[in-house]
Amino acid sequence: MKRDDCEFYHVGERDSACEYHPTWDYAPEEEPDEGIVKVIEEFFLPLYRTAKQLGLGKPVIYFFDPGEEEIVGKCVRELPNNVAILLLHTRSHLDCPAEEVAITLLHELGHLYIESCAVYDVFLETEQEERIVEEFARDYLHDAEAAVEKLISFCP
Repeated sequence: MKRDDCEFYHVGERDSACEYHPTWDYAPEEEPDEGIVKVIEEFFLPLYRTAKQLGLGKPVIYFFDPGEEEIVGKCVRELPNNVAILLLHTRSHLDCPAEEVAITLLHELGHLYIESCAVYDVFLETEQEERIVEEFARDYLHDAEAAVEKLISFCP
């Protein structure tokens, strides 16, 4: 885990061509939970490989404070390199098993993939997309290859 110039802790390296920064939308999480960060660091390589399989750039995970919003994770796809920017609030995961942290990251990665295919607003209703990415995230923990293939099948 590193801390950038804007006081955001993160895992992964920020792409120099990337313009988006979480400070546009959120405050940094002051003290990310070290146990959750360790889980994320251990899961980073499989997450990176999956992002590559999906045609996304190398992910970077920022730890943010959602303020009054009741959200545990968010995502932003940054062009031109299709960088997968994932935002996670570690305090929302304190009582969760490690697999739930992985599911949150995979869920957000699923959204980024669907967005990269430009089908999210044409073919999929919000509820459909939520079901698809949640199913992908949960299935991934049992059979990653099959889950990735199934997610890819939703894009034309």
